[in-house]
Amino acid sequence: MPSFFLKNLTLLSLQEKRGRRFSFHPKTTIVKGDNDTGKSSLLKSIYRCFGAAPAVTHAKWKDARVIGVLTFAVDGRTFHVLQNQTRYSFFDADRQHLESFDSVTNGVAPYFARLMGFGLKLPTRKGDLVTPPPAYLLLPFYVDQDAGWKSSWSSFARLDQFANWKKDLAEYHAGVRPNEYYRAKGSLDSLHEKLQPLNGKQASLRSILLDLEERLKSATFDMDIEAYQNDVKELLLLCDKIKKREEQLREQLARHYSAKTVVETQIAIANSMLGDLQADIEYIVKHETKDHIDCPMCGAVYENSFEERLAIAQDEDRCHELLSQLQDDLIEVNGKIEKTSNAFVDTKADFARVDKILNTKRGKLKLKDLIENEGRKQVQQIIRNDIAAVEGQIAEVQKEINAVKAEMALYDNAERRKAITKKFREMMGKYLFELEVHNLAHEKLHVYSSVSETGSDLPRALLAYYYSILHLMKENSTAAFCPIVIDSPNQQDQDIANLKKMLSFIHERRPKDSQVVLGLVDDCGVEFDGSVIELSDKNQLLQTKGYAAISAEVRDLLDKVRLSNSEE
Repeated sequence: MPSFFLKNLTLLSLQEKRGRRFSFHPKTTIVKGDNDTGKSSLLKSIYRCFGAAPAVTHAKWKDARVIGVLTFAVDGRTFHVLQNQTRYSFFDADRQHLESFDSVTNGVAPYFARLMGFGLKLPTRKGDLVTPPPAYLLLPFYVDQDAGWKSSWSSFARLDQFANWKKDLAEYHAGVRPNEYYRAKGSLDSLHEKLQPLNGKQASLRSILLDLEERLKSATFDMDIEAYQNDVKELLLLCDKIKKREEQLREQLARHYSAKTVVETQIAIANSMLGDLQADIEYIVKHETKDHIDCPMCGAVYENSFEERLAIAQDEDRCHELLSQLQDDLIEVNGKIEKTSNAFVDTKADFARVDKILNTKRGKLKLKDLIENEGRKQVQQIIRNDIAAVEGQIAEVQKEINAVKAEMALYDNAERRKAITKKFREMMGKYLFELEVHNLAHEKLHVYSSVSETGSDLPRALLAYYYSILHLMKENSTAAFCPIVIDSPNQQDQDIANLKKMLSFIHERRPKDSQVVLGLVDDCGVEFDGSVIELSDKNQLLQTKGYAAISAEVRDLLDKVRLSNSEE
């Protein structure tokens, strides 16, 4: 399990000409201040640096267009991440540029997952298995004041981009299904992708073979060799020449028609994809006044932004390019078919000569019948051989699929699940009792269960749940154990006794060697071993003091990103 610690956070608004730098203690950092002094904005900015959008963002913070630079360490290695609106850039300890990404899902997610040992794969609403964004690793470590004290697994926005994600995520973090399970699941997805075109090719070849067999059923052919004994020598010489040529042409035609079927199928698929993309563009334009829209096809929620439209437009352009290439391929294969068919004209003289000999024998047999019959048989055999080869490939892939499924079964062990569930329920019972929550039936809860409580008991019940999950993660998970960030636990008007219990619990029951960042108005006299960040200015987290130095530091990183882009 990699260790992950926060070091410091630098925030800069070029628009407001304000900035500020905050340092985090390796054990505990208390972010302390009255309401509206920026505690939540500071804590949320930690996660924005990884593209994890908080459940709620204040409009004033959005308007300030704050740039964030987070310094953190993974297994002792220091990194810096620069978040400038929708662009994320990573640097090493010496502030040398490593990588930059314009997409969280397609860029930051896989990079962050490799860095943190995050092996979870989740199915999109279209069925594709992908690495989820950083929010899904960070989620159990963050309790947001706007959403995290109302329900579990809710501190970040836009989590419903995956179907049925909560159960998979909770079981992954609790260790029910470890990284090895999801690595195997990723291999299984790749094998299914490999199998799909093979199944398509098999179906196409079988269709062609059935068509040929139907044509042969309607053909009648019978040859009386004895009736042609006097002319057999000349007939065999000429037939040998024609048959060899005919075999070559038939084999070529079979392959050309097979290739044509594949290209036509690909064109139909590409046209369907293009139609879907054009429908998406029309739908977004129709709803361009909305900040977010629901996809009419899958129900996913997407940001209605220029970047989203541009991404769909780029996909449409790639579809047009693919269709253009496929049309060229179709023209090419049709040309080959025409050229091969025309080659039969060259055998016309041989047909006439042999046909004249055979017509002297009562006119009962035509050479054309002989060659067409034999040609069809040759094509049939070629296609049968191709089908056998494809079926062999399918069998090999299916063998690999069965092996991966067996591996997945090893890591989805019923006894392991039972043991972890038992441990979870024991901790829940113990922690609920310590936090004076006595009416929640924990005996039947699972790691993915919702916490059903009301009033002031709900925040304390959720705290018991969060810490139960964190302890399971510390014991079983193979992904990085992240800093625990808790914002404003005094929710639902906790009385002073219960609030003290919550604060003491947060400090004393935290997993061993964990880093805690806690946002508070009042620590109620509870002592924490660490440092305190005092916030006092109402409605103004950032300051003009130190702006020049902070601006120069951040601009240096921005310049390195621009230089790296110009070199690519």
